[in-house]
Amino acid sequence: MSIILFSLSSCIAEYTPDAGKEKTLLLVEGLITDQPGINTVRLARSIPLWDKKLAEPLKGCTVWLSDDMENIYYL
Repeated sequence: MSIILFSLSSCIAEYTPDAGKEKTLLLVEGLITDQPGINTVRLARSIPLWDKKLAEPLKGCTVWLSDDMENIYYL
């Protein structure tokens, strides 16, 4: 019985990665499928976790997919 009570009283610690103030990462979000329709890919740069604004999308980028048969598909 005491084991059940102990497990119910445990807590979850918050995790904040150490990305540094100056460091930004490339964010890639998209949907790529073999079904009819449009494939989408959005690129942005990361922002600090404590910043309340949204990540601004990168513009003017060229995105493509390539396979092992050297086919290239521009998105």
